Amino acid sequence: TLNITKKIVIDFPDVGNLSEVSIAWRYPLLAAAADYYANAAMTYAKNLMIDNEMANAIQHAYWTALIASDPLFGPEYALWVTTAHEYSNRHRDEALAFDSVMDLHNNLVGSRTAYTSPDGQIEVGRIKQALNTKLNAGELWIINSKTSMVERSNNQKIYP
Repeated sequence: TLNITKKIVIDFPDVGNLSEVSIAWRYPLLAAAADYYANAAMTYAKNLMIDNEMANAIQHAYWTALIASDPLFGPEYALWVTTAHEYSNRHRDEALAFDSVMDLHNNLVGSRTAYTSPDGQIEVGRIKQALNTKLNAGELWIINSKTSMVERSNNQKIYP
C-alpha cells in the first residue's frame, strides 16, 4: 500500500461587495484621490525598469501606501478602496483568483507602510525605500511567470 499525501492550498480571495464605481458615487473625494495615487503608482512601477511581476507587486503596495499615508484617508480606507478594485476586476476574462490573492496581500503590505510627516505630508521617499526593502526581502508576492504560482518577491515559496 502506498501512503502518499499531497497538500493542496487553494485561496479564494474575499474581494468584498463594493466596486470602484459604487465607491466613486458615494465618496467622490476618496475615488479621485485613489485614482490620482493609482496613476502615481503605475508611473513609479513602470520607471523602476524591473520585470512585470515585481513591478505589479510594488505598484499595488505603493498605491495602497500612498492612500494609507494621506491624512484624509488612512490605512482602513486604503484597504477598502483597493479591495474594491479587486472586486471590479473579478469578472475580467484574464483575471484569476491568484491574481487577487497576490494583489490583496501586496495591498495589505502597502497599508502597513504608511509614512506621514508631522505636518501632514506624505513621505514618498520613506515609502519607496521601505517598499523596496520589502520587495527584496520577499515580503511582497508575485506570480512566477514560468510556473504561474504565487511566490514571495525573492522567489521563495509561500507554502511549504
